[in-house]
Amino acid sequence: MHNTILLAIIICVLGTAAWSQSDSLSDTVKTSYFKTAMVVLFTFGLMGFYQRLAKRMRDK
Repeated sequence: MHNTILLAIIICVLGTAAWSQSDSLSDTVKTSYFKTAMVVLFTFGLMGFYQRLAKRMRDK
């Protein structure tokens, strides 16, 4: 699980770096990329939360 979180963070950092470099990109491309990244991160967060919750339920 930690690997996926790390991967998501790395992708975000790389995306942000590439994003700030390319001023030639149109705003619509930037916003759609940003929205996609947000959705992906949100999904990863939810998955991690549910996995932690399930593990806690099993331990009890």
